[in-house]
Amino acid sequence: MQYYNLMFENVDHMGIISLNRPPRFNAPIKELLLELNNSFDEIELEPSVKAIIFKGSA
Repeated sequence: MQYYNLMFENVDHMGIISLNRPPRFNAPIKELLLELNNSFDEIELEPSVKAIIFKGSA
């Protein structure tokens, strides 16, 4: 899935979710929350992911 307000990577059994709205200080909006929900669904389907890391982009 393509995300606009966040970035998702699967690296070494870790799901890394980066909030990607630096001009707005990564403040949550409806679209970001929907993308987070979709990324959780994607992670749930990937059995290799053992941990999730959240971070904000600068």
